Amino acid sequence: MNPFSSIHLADWRKFTCTGCQEVCRAAPGADISASLCSTCQSPERFVEPDPSEEARIPNLYRSGWTLEDWIAEFGKPPRKLGRWIEEPQSVLAYGNTGTGKTGLLTLLMQEYLHRHSCTGLWIRGQALLEGLKGGIGLSGQGSSVAEKAARKLVERAQRCQVLLVDDLFAGAVKVGASRQLEVSPWVKERLLAIFCHRFDHQAITLTTSMLTPKQLGEIDMSLASRLVQTIVVPLKGEDRRLG
Repeated sequence: MNPFSSIHLADWRKFTCTGCQEVCRAAPGADISASLCSTCQSPERFVEPDPSEEARIPNLYRSGWTLEDWIAEFGKPPRKLGRWIEEPQSVLAYGNTGTGKTGLLTLLMQEYLHRHSCTGLWIRGQALLEGLKGGIGLSGQGSSVAEKAARKLVERAQRCQVLLVDDLFAGAVKVGASRQLEVSPWVKERLLAIFCHRFDHQAITLTTSMLTPKQLGEIDMSLASRLVQTIVVPLKGEDRRLG
């Protein structure tokens, strides 16, 4: 079953008419060259945004950095990812900082977005946790700007065809003598809403973390159990940014 057979408006691609600057939408995979602008009725005048830019992929990874560059710096990529573009699946990559986790998964994401003209979202774990705080819990009736933004973020993260969360649980608070990471209950609730939805619909979710699967389980077992039922890639070594 195609998880995107029922297309939500948020999944549609945006494009701009170069004549009247009207912003229009098209279903994923639609041929926009055969479309007419709803305002000026002009054909073949549409410019489609860069899918990497639409997904908020940072400029660092959109400036011509290639898989060959990654290999030159970090060595051969894990064998498990050898056919990922042809047979994409969700991935959890974990390891120390500077071991290439983010770069590798971002390169895969960009290649997939450009090949399939689909929707994506690239977001740092700390920004995700902050964005999900909102005002109250997922089932509440909050009306604050922050609460509305949190709900919108949940929806986009659930609906996009490829989601990359970089450094999951970065910024979580360490508490107690054991210095165990702790995340507030309503943020956990929203994280589960995102990851459970994507897991249930077999949507592509790419996650990096400096925490091992066991450590992720200590924060939330339900979330960790879904993360590990994917391609799990440990990336070892020292921080190569430090030379």
